[in-house]
Amino acid sequence: MTTAGAAAFRQAVFQRRSSSDHYSPDEETSERLAALVRPLTESFDSESYSRFRDQLYQSLGFRPVERRLDERILAFLNRLEDCSCLDHSIDRYAEELCISTGRLSHLFREQLGITLKSYLTLHQLEKAYQSILEGSSITDAALNAGFDSPSHFAATVKRLMGMPARSALKDSRFLKVY
Repeated sequence: MTTAGAAAFRQAVFQRRSSSDHYSPDEETSERLAALVRPLTESFDSESYSRFRDQLYQSLGFRPVERRLDERILAFLNRLEDCSCLDHSIDRYAEELCISTGRLSHLFREQLGITLKSYLTLHQLEKAYQSILEGSSITDAALNAGFDSPSHFAATVKRLMGMPARSALKDSRFLKVY
């Protein structure tokens, strides 16, 4: 979309609030967006979210931009998907991909918008929770997901989720939906 086209779009869809940088959609656009969101409140899965996202883009006049990831990042993501989770060393992955650790980290952040270390931590958490939901103990799940110890897992969960691992499991209906 050209700069002039983007400006026209913003003028058509949004009304400027008095003396602030906030924008609010007009009534017709609000109703259209609310109609798109309603089905998500009934069932939320990746297919319904993708459908919602596509309809939202279409409704707002945007075309999604297809981004091509660097081959090395795709190879890394594929390796990570098939990993045994015992070793999440950035050095090991960089060596397998014939790239320096610094370049791998930089490229990952540039391509995906998250640091490689953070992504690996989230990957470990996902694997641990998958294992717990399949019936493993927290201790076994933490060790099998690549955490150094159950206390390392517990501290990571508390730091990222703001609650102990047991509470996160007990109180979260979202962990059980996938």
